[in-house]
Amino acid sequence: MGQNAYDDPDRIGGTSVRVRVEGLGNTYTGGHVVAIITHEALKTSDLSGFRGWKLVIDERPSIWDRQSLSSKLSKDLLTHHFKLEQRADKKARRIISTSNATAKDFDEDSCGNPLAVMAQRIIGDRCEVATSLQSFDQLDVERKWEWWSIWAPTSLKVFDQVTMLAHGLTQSVAYQIIRSKWPEFEWVRLDRATELRHMRRTVVVHYYARAHQASRTLWDSPRGRRYLTAIGNDIASRVTADRHIWTCNRNERSLFERPDHETSLLPGKCLSPRQQGSNLWSCRNEATILFTAKPSACDLSIAKVIGISPEAIVETRELDIMVQFACRTSVRVAESTETVHLYVYDEVQARHLEAYFQSTGYCDVVLDLIDISGMGIAEYERDSRPGRKRKVLTPEEAKAAQKAKREKETDRKRRQRADKKKTSEAA
Repeated sequence: MGQNAYDDPDRIGGTSVRVRVEGLGNTYTGGHVVAIITHEALKTSDLSGFRGWKLVIDERPSIWDRQSLSSKLSKDLLTHHFKLEQRADKKARRIISTSNATAKDFDEDSCGNPLAVMAQRIIGDRCEVATSLQSFDQLDVERKWEWWSIWAPTSLKVFDQVTMLAHGLTQSVAYQIIRSKWPEFEWVRLDRATELRHMRRTVVVHYYARAHQASRTLWDSPRGRRYLTAIGNDIASRVTADRHIWTCNRNERSLFERPDHETSLLPGKCLSPRQQGSNLWSCRNEATILFTAKPSACDLSIAKVIGISPEAIVETRELDIMVQFACRTSVRVAESTETVHLYVYDEVQARHLEAYFQSTGYCDVVLDLIDISGMGIAEYERDSRPGRKRKVLTPEEAKAAQKAKREKETDRKRRQRADKKKTSEAA
């Protein structure tokens, strides 16, 4: 195997991961080589040296990233290093660099550090970075602002072949964006039966809410905390610690787990929602996934600009994460026939897991609605749409609102007549 040395041409600090990845194509010049890199390295590196290679992407790459920032006091820093440029669709503005500062400069600067990720996306020139701001002057009055980036997969054209291995890829945000923005990409399904034969088994999916869905707004409310506590107590009465793994959002971690672990509400092992694909927990037959990742109002406005559906966001951020976690259990063990019990919050989540496990061909799926007595969780209805909810007015408030509306309309017509009269007199 031939090997050529490769150094950081900028000589800034040690050799970065990006530089090492970019050098792989020239470092090993003979024989068969397998290089394993992260999604982030794939998105930020210059891949031109990989001509003739084949690429396999395990799991869905995240090509849409966003960040929320508060920059009222650091507006001058933004205007010194960046400017806003009108996009062709006029629905947002592109953020471009106007200085020689590097992403590393931002990362090492105490005030500039929050802008380091955005700077990396912009300076790397492999992403389009945009915002709904029309001017940085808006930061004088707006508390927060958002930027987002879309990674351009055109850099993958250098490879002889690109294969993506992922569950439900065609329902994902990544697939929708690529199909919309780069229609020249040809997609070929490579579905094929695995040679591994699984024993037939039963998967029971338990859920608690039928008339509403999990959401951050609900879970942050007193009602939501009561519901989650009741659900946690119910699950604790049904599972065994050495057979159970569980996960939840960061906000709910303290609700279900105590520092000493002995008094934790949920027994068993707590894992990250995005627990890596490991066999370490494949001996467990019970899993709880109390998780929500619905799009915010800002997410929905950005999604409308870039042309992706709200359903794709939920599928990518919430439902697929739940499938991946459920597959950390013994359901991944081909020779196991033990019944697997999964506990989730609502029926939509349960139905998604049902569809996935039915598609395997070896799982018999049973859905089980658990209606906790005296709580009313199952049939509670709420408006889960993002944004401010419409206030229900009393008859007196409604009458006053109508009066104010009439007065406003009368005043508008009065001003309109006055302006028309001034125009006639001037003529």
